[in-house]
Amino acid sequence: MAPDRTRLCELCSQDIKPRGWTTHRKACEVIAEKRRRDQLIVDAIRQENATNSALGSELDGRSRRLNQNQPIPGPSERTINVDHHVDFAHDVDYPVHEPEPARTFSRDDIKMEHHPSSGIESEVFAFNDFKRRPAVPLEAPSNTEPWRPFHSRLEFEVAELALEAGLNNKQTDRLIKICHRCTVGKENFTFKNHKDIHVKWEAASFRITKFTKEVISVPYDGKTWNFDLHYRDLWGLASDLLGDPRIFPHFTFDTQRLSKFDGETFVRFIDEPYTAQDFWDVQSQLPPGGKPLAFILYADKTRLSSFGTVKGYPVVARLANLPTGIRNGRGVGSGYVVGWLPIVEEDKDYAGKPSWVNFKNAVWHESFRRITSSLASKSRVGQWFTCMDGVERWFFLVVLILSADYEEQCVMSLTRGVMSLWPCPICLVPRDALSDTSKTYTRRTADDSRAAVTTAQAKDTMEELEEVLKVLGLRNIENALWAIQYSDVHRALSHDRCHFNHGGVWSRHLWVELQKYLARLGRAKVSQVDKAYQAFPRWRDLRHPNQVMNVSFADSGMHEDISKMIIYATHNILTEDESPLGYLLLRCIRLYLEADIYAAFEVHTTATISEGRGAVTTLITN
Repeated sequence: MAPDRTRLCELCSQDIKPRGWTTHRKACEVIAEKRRRDQLIVDAIRQENATNSALGSELDGRSRRLNQNQPIPGPSERTINVDHHVDFAHDVDYPVHEPEPARTFSRDDIKMEHHPSSGIESEVFAFNDFKRRPAVPLEAPSNTEPWRPFHSRLEFEVAELALEAGLNNKQTDRLIKICHRCTVGKENFTFKNHKDIHVKWEAASFRITKFTKEVISVPYDGKTWNFDLHYRDLWGLASDLLGDPRIFPHFTFDTQRLSKFDGETFVRFIDEPYTAQDFWDVQSQLPPGGKPLAFILYADKTRLSSFGTVKGYPVVARLANLPTGIRNGRGVGSGYVVGWLPIVEEDKDYAGKPSWVNFKNAVWHESFRRITSSLASKSRVGQWFTCMDGVERWFFLVVLILSADYEEQCVMSLTRGVMSLWPCPICLVPRDALSDTSKTYTRRTADDSRAAVTTAQAKDTMEELEEVLKVLGLRNIENALWAIQYSDVHRALSHDRCHFNHGGVWSRHLWVELQKYLARLGRAKVSQVDKAYQAFPRWRDLRHPNQVMNVSFADSGMHEDISKMIIYATHNILTEDESPLGYLLLRCIRLYLEADIYAAFEVHTTATISEGRGAVTTLITN
């Protein structure tokens, strides 16, 4: 085979293969432009320091000439060339200032740039001095009885155990009877049965935003269909956290840009939503003084019982203004269930009809409109709130990220799914071009989608309406998320690594095919794979399955751990001689794992983002 021809990149002087030229060139151009801007800043600083130094020398000379009664050169005799205005009209003795040396940076210094509307100057920290911590920690008010309204800590812990263990009423009564027999009089135990626990839970529920039950009505086929919706106010949840002295010091209200000095230039990195570009762009659109209060919303149907007979459709909310450790942790400030969407059961009279699919989407959006109603109103005019530090802030509520699998993303964006002409909910890539990542397609926007639906609804016939929406892969439904200003549903949709990678590409495709090729090699080879997993060294946060070849159902987390070890367990089994196709599949899995590693990074730089995109391109094109 003839060697691949390469092209010389004049920006970095490297020979690049044609297949990776486009990605590499874009990355080089971004880096070159960043270096150019940084160099302009450095040159401006040096010019200003040189100017100040020259001014200081002349002013020092003026002072000496005045003291010695020597003539002062006129303007035409001066040799100083400065850009900013200096007033030489008055013969006064100026103080002499030592010129400030040009700022030099050390490798790994961290630069923090705040959004211009915050009025906060940029700062540069030494690497060891840069920390994520509250600037002014607040002391939580003293509370010697945090278990209230329960009568004692003992009663609270018993009730907590019953809740965590999911005890039914009969089991709860048995637990209470046992506690009564064991009590020695140190604490009062007043519970008589499970009803007393429910009374206390109800009393405690008033300390946080409560759930509201509403009935939503959606017409279909000449009938009105009613569904129960349980939800709680999103602004109420946000105000609960803003008023919590343990959580408030960790809020970040002004977006930031962070960069790290690599010895030549500052390289931007992103480690929180409020350090990313979308957060910055949202704050740039707000009125002066406005602060974005950004929500991350997650929705997905799930099984609530071990047999899968009881299903739920929870909506979970997080605040992107909080750091990852709190936002994705457990306890106060983490994810909160803010709604239970109704599940439309299949009806054999309507199943499979496009109008029935549209009806289910309409139910979803009518429910979501109720859940996000406070966001819609407060995104337009904002909401003033006096925070724990005594500062009154003007918050604008926005949806920054929508986290869901592909099926839910199609519902959120009201696109028609994988069988439509334009299946992507984010851009207008044709269905037959999904595997070609070398091209860039027009991004969808909420404004364009709304305009298309409005245009379609103005048509005289259903056929004309359908023709307008079909070419864009949209549904004839009003999207609930259009009402939230400074938010774009197509921009907010996020790649969900859990669903797309571990619960999708790996578990449903790569892993299934790999099991087939291993099974063809015989039982001995299958057993060898299981033994390799058993012998794999223990590692922190890595689940260690002893048998994997019979695994057909597991959660996405287990599939992630299986995929991490698969190359080590099978590289000497699926060889090029023993199984040529299995060997090629293993090479494909290695490329998938490389792309998944980049997706797993919790801190990204402009370079790693470019490299990650390159890894995805390599996976798809090889």
